[in-house]
Amino acid sequence: MMELGLKIIDIDLMDNVNKVVGIEKDVLVHGDLWSANLLWVKKNGIEVIDKIIDYQRAHMGNPAEDLVKIFLSALSGNDAQNRWEELLEKFYEYFKEEVASRGHELPYTLEQLKESYKLYFNGAGLIMFQMFGPVAQTKLSYTNPAQAGPYKEILFEKTTHLLDEMEKYYNYRINAV
Repeated sequence: MMELGLKIIDIDLMDNVNKVVGIEKDVLVHGDLWSANLLWVKKNGIEVIDKIIDYQRAHMGNPAEDLVKIFLSALSGNDAQNRWEELLEKFYEYFKEEVASRGHELPYTLEQLKESYKLYFNGAGLIMFQMFGPVAQTKLSYTNPAQAGPYKEILFEKTTHLLDEMEKYYNYRINAV
């Protein structure tokens, strides 16, 4: 089993994604950015992020690390699979505006971000895959069994899409790097 895990993820690649894609400077990474570490409030009838918590794993690294985890945890499997590129582009537009407003140069290009996402996906995906079970178990432990069906369907949908994507990005990595 360990051998399979080491094939799915390439730890050396994960540690060196910036070098592989040509990002010259590491950026600040939360390190554990998933839906459970976002606190939301309702403002003017709209749910917005109020706080991001749990900074123990913050470090300098690759921006895709946080984005893969938040997409996999907060989006449906279908949206994470089919809208990741659109969402990265939207993120990058906001990022570009913020960096420009502070008079700084961008530390990476959109293409470098997209390539990083593809190369980092399996490492972050494996981490998130391990979280699905405990999160589902917690949710189902206080859910009426007669009403558990929709939650199980969500878990199945997210897991199916995640495994499909992990296979796709494994094949991408072994052919691209």
